[in-house]
Amino acid sequence: MDIRKGHPDKAVVVDLDGTLLHYEPESYIIKGRSRDCYLSGKTVELLAEISQRLPTFIATGRNAFSVEKITNQLTKVHFAGFVLENGFIVKTDISSTNQHKRKWRFADKVPVDWEPILGYESSVGFILPNRYENPAALVQQLLKETQENGYVCHQHPKIFIYPQMPDKMLGLAQFNVEPYISLGNDLNDMQLLQKSTHSVTLSTACPEIQEIVKGKNGYCSPFTAHAAAEDMLRWAYAKLADHHS
Repeated sequence: MDIRKGHPDKAVVVDLDGTLLHYEPESYIIKGRSRDCYLSGKTVELLAEISQRLPTFIATGRNAFSVEKITNQLTKVHFAGFVLENGFIVKTDISSTNQHKRKWRFADKVPVDWEPILGYESSVGFILPNRYENPAALVQQLLKETQENGYVCHQHPKIFIYPQMPDKMLGLAQFNVEPYISLGNDLNDMQLLQKSTHSVTLSTACPEIQEIVKGKNGYCSPFTAHAAAEDMLRWAYAKLADHHS
């Protein structure tokens, strides 16, 4: 079901972790279970200005509970919608709840010292102790035993299981918008950046993402962390100004 009707609107789409959110202390702190991260004041200011020019969406691997803690601090930024859990959950209201939370049978069989990450609606995640050498293989075995299909993504100390390979475009398509400018840094942003008219990344992005952006004549910021976030958003704002002039 399309959330919007008619001809697709152009949109700005931003990833969070590693793109706009970084570990170096700054004005806005986002508390985490394993580590805190931050947004700079200038990043938020630029986001607010961009969101006044074109519908702006967050597309992230985070769940709604986590993203709401961020957006509650960004009162001057208008977000048109949210693509969550790497494409498997979409919301126009970040505080709304999904009445059909997916039940994963294998999750009842994981070791008792795997700590569930709360708030996921379609996917499931755990924080793992260091003693597990190959947790992905264990999850694959449990999925086989429960006859469930899942895509396993291990990002120590966390592991996530998705219904299929993550694709943020699956979620964005439900809004009937076209990504005009997209910011991302990791493999879960690949399809989004490939589809975007203008793709933007930073020098610390994974090599595959940098290749996509360069191949599309996009913009790869030479900076890192918050300086890169601000630089990418300045580039995006200038591109929007050119588009509307």
